[in-house]
Amino acid sequence: MVGRVIYMKTVLFIEDDESICKLYEAELSDKYRVIVIRDGNKAMETLERESPDLVVLDIMLPGVDGVTLLERIKRWNKDLPVIVSTAYGAYRDSTTVWSADERIIKSSDLTELKQKIAQYLD
Repeated sequence: MVGRVIYMKTVLFIEDDESICKLYEAELSDKYRVIVIRDGNKAMETLERESPDLVVLDIMLPGVDGVTLLERIKRWNKDLPVIVSTAYGAYRDSTTVWSADERIIKSSDLTELKQKIAQYLD
């Protein structure tokens, strides 16, 4: 009997908070291939190498900030869904992140994030 290969959609999280990264991996790795990077400087290299199906992007990052990364990501692939997830509520409606496909307030309750990811990948 030949084993089936199951393709899991890939979500790239660009997030500097280690505890949030662990939460994302614990909560989402059963359904998606989860890649986490914690430094904005490594984002584009990782995007090109991994070709994720969706990106979840923090705004406040070491190295390159999330607003700059969002612009670079959309120039690289305008069709790649990007969800901006930030603890700073002011960014949710800010024009600086309008090119994001979704904007959410970061929380330890991942209900909204899971719904947004599923909306694009399921």
